[in-house]
Amino acid sequence: MNNYPINRTDFNLVKGVTTEILFFIKNIDRKIVVLEEGTPHVVVQNVHDQTIMLDVPLSIYDINRGLWQMRVLKTDVQDWELGFYRYSVVVNRDQGDQVMLYTDRAYGPYSNLRLLDGPYPDPIEATTVPREEFTYKADSKLYSGAFPGAAKVRNLSGLHSAVFNYNPEFMGTITVQASLEDQPSQDAVDWFDVQSMTFETPNSDSPYLMQFTGNFLWVRFVVTELDPHSTGKFQSVVYRNT
Repeated sequence: MNNYPINRTDFNLVKGVTTEILFFIKNIDRKIVVLEEGTPHVVVQNVHDQTIMLDVPLSIYDINRGLWQMRVLKTDVQDWELGFYRYSVVVNRDQGDQVMLYTDRAYGPYSNLRLLDGPYPDPIEATTVPREEFTYKADSKLYSGAFPGAAKVRNLSGLHSAVFNYNPEFMGTITVQASLEDQPSQDAVDWFDVQSMTFETPNSDSPYLMQFTGNFLWVRFVVTELDPHSTGKFQSVVYRNT
């Protein structure tokens, strides 16, 4: 004749996506509770030092069934470490006191959640490559080092962007090259041109944006200055693989 609980009180959050969780708020006899004051909210804590990681108000999802919804944005947990946390459901009442609702099967105020790794990698920060880090070769061109492409960092969109900065008098060609080799050398045979732009007259339209898409393992940048002795110099490139 025992009436065992059938609902789980622990749940998972997933990195990189927005997660929605539904909560039933009922009394001990599983009857719907109408909250006359206060809004319930979920408080998530670090299990080691009880630091509050998140405080999310619940919104009414289906009042007739006693259902409330918690919505956690992907940005809310992007800096969390993967693993276990604990949570409670709290109601702040108008008279100033706080009520903690039962959340686990033993009628305790705390239950657990787990943060799982998401399907998408963390966003890659932009890399700034100044002129000083380019190599000037015998063919009178400036070559950057190799930077990870979409295939190297699991960038599912394949989208890359590069912003080139230069002086107003700059004349020359800026080129994006890519490689499909696991460990490409600096030899031209390991690289192919993806996109290029030539400035035949002094150009003040700086910075210049290039966007390109492809499942490349590596990306590098090549700059040809039409007049190496001119004051119009290439300055830097800001590369982002997103």
